Amino acid sequence: MLPADAKAIELTQILPSANCANTAQATSAFVAVPAAEGCLVFTQAVGAITGTLAGALETAEAANGLNNVAMVPDDGSNFASVSAANNVQKKVVDARKNKGYIKYIGTVGTGPVNASVTVEGRPKTST
Repeated sequence: MLPADAKAIELTQILPSANCANTAQATSAFVAVPAAEGCLVFTQAVGAITGTLAGALETAEAANGLNNVAMVPDDGSNFASVSAANNVQKKVVDARKNKGYIKYIGTVGTGPVNASVTVEGRPKTST
């Protein structure tokens, strides 16, 4: 049985699993991500790949990208460039950096690439 606090983790899909031939197809719209406490954990999963994929994150105040800025992971770097199949990477970001909406930009160098991106976080509780 899971502890009660584990059940509180929310999962949000940023980029649904897709076969992306180019950067436009590997780039999500801004997705609403609820305010969270602690950190956000982003997971980039790459299946089959022909060329390369380099992923980055942005955050904004609205779905239209209002006041968007780069969302820098806590280690200071974006996802490492991927050129081999079956690669999973995670990046941790301080939840306070989330402006409410998050976008994934997957730069594809010679596609296609099958990729997906999710984010997990503990919802912020009112005090």
